[in-house]
Amino acid sequence: MFPEKLRSDVKSNAEKLLYKALQEQLSDSFTVFHQVRWQVRNLRNGARDGEADFVIACPNLGILIVEVKGGEIRYNGRADQWYSNNDSVKDPFKQACDSKYSLLSRLRELSFWKNSWIPIGHAVAFPNVEVNGSLPLDAPREIILDCTQLNNLSGWVQAVLNYWRGQNPPQNPSRSKFDANSVKELIKVIAPIDRVLPPRHNDDAFKDLTEQQISIVDFLANHRRVAISGCAGSGKTLLALEKARRLNEQGFSVLLTCYNKGLATFMSQSVNWKPNLHIYTFHALCEKLFKKYAWTYSPPSSGS
Repeated sequence: MFPEKLRSDVKSNAEKLLYKALQEQLSDSFTVFHQVRWQVRNLRNGARDGEADFVIACPNLGILIVEVKGGEIRYNGRADQWYSNNDSVKDPFKQACDSKYSLLSRLRELSFWKNSWIPIGHAVAFPNVEVNGSLPLDAPREIILDCTQLNNLSGWVQAVLNYWRGQNPPQNPSRSKFDANSVKELIKVIAPIDRVLPPRHNDDAFKDLTEQQISIVDFLANHRRVAISGCAGSGKTLLALEKARRLNEQGFSVLLTCYNKGLATFMSQSVNWKPNLHIYTFHALCEKLFKKYAWTYSPPSSGS
């Protein structure tokens, strides 16, 4: 389970119910990610956000994206509108399908997955209701979980993944391998375990605080603009370095700026040299741009 314990800020009772059921019923051959967020490069807009309530992976079966909707669920075909407890909600099947293709695009950016067939499917969970009656054509019963199946999640996950494998067989069987190593590579993308810790700090309290701060980067993965305030030594630089490192590993060209020369030197030394990860002070960036466009540049007479 990633995370290994349910986060305290989870508000959806349906997600809480499903998290616990997955944790209790699935064997160790399954890997479950909860509340996953990612970004995909987009040549026109710079980046595109993606998210999923659950991502489940299993060797020899593949990857399953699960969108969860709680409460009393109903669908109005005349208005083409879904409802939860009489409140209108987004089409869960479109959400799950969009998330599937978004994650697929993200994986295709990485060398490990670029030339491989990725068995991936999507499903929707309605854990508080029993599904009866007809639904839209993009909502076949095979990809729906309702309350009657909560006690057989292992069988349900396997059946859904086998359903998608049958719908989308590999074009090249020699590249259809999805094994334990594939799951490890997926973990590197969704929940990287390695963490950047600042040097010369060994006390446990500081390390615990650092892990809490890094979790903020996970939580804010799909927020484009964020303002973080804190006193000196509270970890703002660490957050900036970790965010820059993650974006760089995703293939983005990253610019990290600050005002202080010493801080810029420290950050450069911390990440070593990486392609497309650029660290400058504000004035050094201005100087670089002025020289690039052959403009006159007069550096400040003083300052750090």
